[in-house]
Amino acid sequence: MDKNTQLSTNLKHKIKKLQKHLKNHKHDFNSLKIIKQLKHKQKKLKQLKNPSSMVKW
Repeated sequence: MDKNTQLSTNLKHKIKKLQKHLKNHKHDFNSLKIIKQLKHKQKKLKQLKNPSSMVKW
């Protein structure tokens, strides 16, 4: 498995975990922080999947 695939897999897991947490703790004071993390990780994941932003040889 190449590094990008591994990174995206890890990110997917983290995103899922964060989404699950948000669903379970809607009124959690951490949720704003978590949403920020979630958005950041999703953005990162998109960059990994988009070959134009990261060239794969």
